[in-house]
Amino acid sequence: MRRLSVQVRFFSLLSKAKPEVFHKSKTVPFPVETVFGVVADVAKYEEFLPYVSKSVVVSGKPYIPGTTEEARFSATLSVGFQLYSEGYTSDVVAIPYSEITSVALDSSTFSHLTSHWTFTRINGDSCQINFKLEHLASNTLFRLTAGQTISEVAECQVAAIETRCRQLSLESAARRTADREATTSETKVEDAFRSIRELAVQLGLSNHQIELAFKNSANAIKTSNS
Repeated sequence: MRRLSVQVRFFSLLSKAKPEVFHKSKTVPFPVETVFGVVADVAKYEEFLPYVSKSVVVSGKPYIPGTTEEARFSATLSVGFQLYSEGYTSDVVAIPYSEITSVALDSSTFSHLTSHWTFTRINGDSCQINFKLEHLASNTLFRLTAGQTISEVAECQVAAIETRCRQLSLESAARRTADREATTSETKVEDAFRSIRELAVQLGLSNHQIELAFKNSANAIKTSNS
């Protein structure tokens, strides 16, 4: 009888369990706009976020990068790790560049699953991120065995967000470099053409001779840039 009483109290405590909380706070060397944009881009989670095999915005208005308008939308996610696998829909609210909240609506595994990101600008090149994940499994056995695993998954996902920011920053830097080189090339051509035209006028060259000089100058500049 005593053993039965202990078991009843044990499972009674489990039934009243509160959500477990994973929390991560970190300063990252990226602009707050970049980090916020990566976290808010739920549709692309399947491209870079571990354990997410599919992510689709199904309704509402998703966040548009570079804007400051609040976004509210719903997205379906297919996720899995170890023996756990399911798909569910989340409501997402993204307030640039302050916070992003996601609440799972129809998870068959979790009775409570929410994530909350906050962002604090430090300067133009870095920001502070705070990530809180609250989860409560519907299944008692899963709740007892998967808590640590879920924390490890969340840790991996935070790292993946940072990796994605680094990738986008490198791509942006490469585009800026290419744009500068293109602008420099255009400036060289314009300066060369101006000098040739001035010289042509002084020498009294014909239009045909001027056109030929332009063509030769352009070919020379293209060769020097290649």
